[in-house]
Amino acid sequence: INLIEPIILTTHKSPDYDGFSTCLGLLEWLRFEGKEAYIYLIDKKLPFNGRAYLDDGDLIDTIEDGKSFVVSDCQQDRIGFIIPDGLEVLVLDHHHDQFSKHNPGKGIWVEDVPSVSCLPIKHNIYSKYFYLGIFMDTGKGFRYRPDEAIKFAADLIINIDLEPGELQELVANLYKPSGDIQVLQDTGSVVGSKVFKGKNHTAALMVTQSRSSDTDHMLLDIVREVADIAGTFNLRSGKASLRSFSPDVNVQNIAKKFNGGGHIQAAGMELPKEAESYRKLWREMVLLAGGDELDISISSKGSPVTGKC
Repeated sequence: INLIEPIILTTHKSPDYDGFSTCLGLLEWLRFEGKEAYIYLIDKKLPFNGRAYLDDGDLIDTIEDGKSFVVSDCQQDRIGFIIPDGLEVLVLDHHHDQFSKHNPGKGIWVEDVPSVSCLPIKHNIYSKYFYLGIFMDTGKGFRYRPDEAIKFAADLIINIDLEPGELQELVANLYKPSGDIQVLQDTGSVVGSKVFKGKNHTAALMVTQSRSSDTDHMLLDIVREVADIAGTFNLRSGKASLRSFSPDVNVQNIAKKFNGGGHIQAAGMELPKEAESYRKLWREMVLLAGGDELDISISSKGSPVTGKC
């Protein structure tokens, strides 16, 4: 990457582990190459346990000294700030649909890979943080599940010389069990839930009042034990998140109906903080699970905070 220094690495607002880990991995690699580089994020709330991977001086509070920028996992309109005119920008992404209305040219690097963390690995740039992004990517449902993450990563690491024991140690070092427990202790913030078993899939939606999006994300992973379409709606923030644990189920289409976006298997949106938002979201989830209007009517009875899994 032949960019003018200092190089600023960034990703979208409300960063997930895919974009955040790509920044971490590129930071490690650029500094190894002797480049001056830093990470700047408009949102100071990092992904679950993200600060454990940052050293002093990695994260900066201003972009005024930046001479070039690398944007990961999104286009510039999602980073939450404006990059000054005249500065060189490189965009790394894997969302082909987001580029359909744009003209990919100089400064655009987009390829068909499961997550943006795969891009550097595919081109022989290795860092443990790229694997962190792959393992923790919410679109694959492997958050807090290192054993499953190892299986998924097996075909991605074929070009790197790691013995099985070394890979096991790598993954063990990336996961922080103490942090998982802290999140689990906060799951009392769930105030209601509904489950619908459709013809082909099972949908589950939880209403929360948690103060942490990490708690909501943790709940999505817990629900995958009983449903392959999972959602949370936070009454406090109005934010809703959807996860698909089946490769043939596209939750991104639901998010787009509410002016949201994301991945095929991980999407999000922001809704009015009212019961009607819950009902509209639940309707779309029931339809996606193979239900009809009668199923929606039956499953929607009662207050959104009285349904039980």
